[in-house]
Amino acid sequence: MYRTVDLQPWIWDLIGERFDPLPPCSFAPSLATWWSHPFWAGPVSLNYRLFQTPGSLPPHRYPHKLIKAFWTAPMLPNGRTTWYKVLSNTIPLQHILAKMHPQAPTCIHCHQHEDLAHFVSQCPLKLPIWEAVLAMYVPLHFLTPTCHLDFLLYLRHPPPRLPLKRALTIFSITLHTIWSHHWQYKIHGVPFQGHRIVRAIVNQVRSFPLD
Repeated sequence: MYRTVDLQPWIWDLIGERFDPLPPCSFAPSLATWWSHPFWAGPVSLNYRLFQTPGSLPPHRYPHKLIKAFWTAPMLPNGRTTWYKVLSNTIPLQHILAKMHPQAPTCIHCHQHEDLAHFVSQCPLKLPIWEAVLAMYVPLHFLTPTCHLDFLLYLRHPPPRLPLKRALTIFSITLHTIWSHHWQYKIHGVPFQGHRIVRAIVNQVRSFPLD
């Protein structure tokens, strides 16, 4: 399985320039341009960590079987990373971002209050996506939003008759695809369209062994 890394355009200036370890550094102008970007004005990473709340259920409290299944189930690396952010409660919610940069603290899609549950699935634009995907792949399981949210946020109550790795794979694909389209809309203004997202999820699921 091949893995690729997408680099931001500014990094190529650093890669392409000859490195001189002695002052004046050969890539100092590129670094100066990078650090002058508004995003880096002030201790952004420190502020972000201060605004974060502790994880609601630390990994060591998960049942061993579930944790082992989570780390071994077929998932894309970025899908597993996104879900781990959810499990460790380190998702950049709007009310946290609003404390660092001027912007509305509410959901960017429906303008309701945004907590973790709302961000990952309960937003009126995201919930139908989950319902459509679960109806296709696990139609007799996760029949209520509470059931699938409990599994998504805390890995709780996996259906006893559903292969655990199948559930983990489907949830990781769905979560990460919604996550990707969420940020495409927020950063680039790409329309957040449920039918397109469901189609992208279906195409992704086809590349994984679910049985």
